Amino acid sequence: MIRLSCEGFVMLRRERVYINGRIIPVKGEKNVLVTSALPYVNNVPHLGNIIGCVLSADVFSRCLFTRQYCRLKGWRCLYICGTDEYGTATEMKAMQEGLTPQQICDHFYNIHKSIYEWFNIDFDRFGRTTNPHQVE
Repeated sequence: MIRLSCEGFVMLRRERVYINGRIIPVKGEKNVLVTSALPYVNNVPHLGNIIGCVLSADVFSRCLFTRQYCRLKGWRCLYICGTDEYGTATEMKAMQEGLTPQQICDHFYNIHKSIYEWFNIDFDRFGRTTNPHQVE
C-alpha cells in the first residue's frame, strides 16, 4: 500500500495486481467493475454513439463517488469496454464494402480506439468480442 499526501488529505492507494498482464480482483478486498454498452464496430462512431455508449460510464468511473472514491478507499476499480464485432450489421457492412467481417472489424476497431483516445475516454481495458480469450 502506498501512502500519499495531497493538500492536507491523506489517501491510501493499493497497487493494481497483475497476472500475465491482466488486472485481477483480489479475494477478500473490495473490487469494483465499471463497464458500458459495447459499441458496434460497423461504422465510424459519432457523437451520439459516444454519448449513448461510453461517455456516461466514463463519467461514472471518474466521478468522486465511484472510481476515485474507490481508489481513495484502496479498493480496486476496473473500467472495461470494447467493440461488439458480431451481428448482422457487421456482416452487411462487410458485404457492402467487399471485405470480410474480420477486415471490417479490424478497420473500425482501430478507428473506434483512436476516437475514444481523442475524447480522453479513460478505459483500463478496451477489448474486442473477437479476441481469442473472449471466444473461449
